[in-house]
Amino acid sequence: MNLFLFITNLAILALIAGLMAVTPMLNRKSLLFGVRVPEGAADTPEGRGLKRSYVAIAALGSLAVFGLATLQYAAAPELTLLAVCYFPFLMIGVQLAAFVPQWKKARGYKEQKGWSVPLTAAVETRSSADREKLSNLPWWWYIASAALILGVAGLSLALYPRLPEQIILHWGMDMQPDQWEPKSVSKLMHMPLIALGTVAILLGSNVLVYRQKLQISAEHPALSFAQHRIYRRMLSNALGFMTLCMSLMFAAIQLGSLNILSTRAPFVPAAIIAACVFGMLPALYVPIRAGQSGCRLKPRVSAEEARGELLAAREKVKAAHPAQGDDQYWKLGMFYYNPEDPAVLVENRFGGNSGFNYARLPAKLFVAAGALLLAASYVVITYMALKYPFV
Repeated sequence: MNLFLFITNLAILALIAGLMAVTPMLNRKSLLFGVRVPEGAADTPEGRGLKRSYVAIAALGSLAVFGLATLQYAAAPELTLLAVCYFPFLMIGVQLAAFVPQWKKARGYKEQKGWSVPLTAAVETRSSADREKLSNLPWWWYIASAALILGVAGLSLALYPRLPEQIILHWGMDMQPDQWEPKSVSKLMHMPLIALGTVAILLGSNVLVYRQKLQISAEHPALSFAQHRIYRRMLSNALGFMTLCMSLMFAAIQLGSLNILSTRAPFVPAAIIAACVFGMLPALYVPIRAGQSGCRLKPRVSAEEARGELLAAREKVKAAHPAQGDDQYWKLGMFYYNPEDPAVLVENRFGGNSGFNYARLPAKLFVAAGALLLAASYVVITYMALKYPFV
């Protein structure tokens, strides 16, 4: 088990390192390490040099973390579960160490070379109207997921009178039952309720993808909106597919609790591993294929639509947005803080899809609640891993 966890740890670290390395290539050309620049600036010798420096620092830092993970496993294999939980945080430190120096240099280059920035804004024109149309969400993924979970819940209730007096409540890391409880309807519905809650959370994430503030170039607004539409559709389907995979995983666990799927055979662990792997594949493919918010996509835009959107966008941004962009609102080029902006969700400037406007109270409350929940979860995990180590 510890060897399996060690391999898992290295796989997770390698995945993070790979995503870190390719992120500068997937970013918008108008954003150079969190600094808004002309699109051609990313391809200048200075821009290419920043990317090479970032990749070199990220690679060296990642190799150091891999070495630490190997030393940890060799010296204290019983702590490998904790390593799986904590070592990804070291990769966050590696990314900051690689990103922040390049952000500072990019700011300096922008000032030294007088890089002028075209007007950019989050504007509402005809093409952006579908941002509010939640009917465009791929609802069938969530309907199918909910129907699956409700079906398993109904089957559980139908079989309840014939179940043994003790039912499986929990599996250990070796995927063998390690906790039983006297049967009751509430305990039997425990897993379906968790599954429905997961579906609701993932659906909420999908809604936020459609509601987030769009950063649109006034030079090519119609193209930007077309890219956004396709990207949101791709990402929404990826999230929906992930939801269905998670629902299948919960269904397999529930069927294992009912002894419909044998817990001594590899069905339940195989279902969990398959759901995690296949569920993540589309979510990894979309940003690599489409780039940041769809900037790598090449949708067709008619000349008439482009002219109309360009005029509308310029009218919207003329009075409100400075020609030098909004760099002052991005702390370290990564964290958006603008008290005058009512938006809570915005596009990230480096990697990822969505970020928060940390000046807004809902964002502060959400981040604080998430941090407390994460800290509490890690306290429990750390306690259990130290009390019941794998040997």
